Amino acid sequence: MSTEQAGASAPSSLPCYPSLAVDAWIEENGSEDATNLFFEEHPNATQIAGKIKRAATLLNSAMREIREVFPDANYYSANDSFDLLLGNSHSDGFDAAMQQQRQVSVGHAHVGSLSGGDW
Repeated sequence: MSTEQAGASAPSSLPCYPSLAVDAWIEENGSEDATNLFFEEHPNATQIAGKIKRAATLLNSAMREIREVFPDANYYSANDSFDLLLGNSHSDGFDAAMQQQRQVSVGHAHVGSLSGGDW
């Protein structure tokens, strides 16, 4: 699929694949998936994958340290932010006030384009 077909108006010379173009590429390429597309099309895919792995390793290390004192701590992503919680993100009684009180302010970790939830 060409960059033009992918719906690109990228400011750089990199191809641009919005979600629908990713879906179309996967459909056209059968058993191929987004991993294949990423590593085929992004010239810095290997370096970017390394950055993501390092970030995940750092996050895991921080959570292990935090859980030494707060064993129920976790993190939550919502609204393009990354939040540390000292307990579950949802209480058994769904008490929104209690949930908000579990959030730790350690400097707002605005990530941008970070989706919350799961599929």
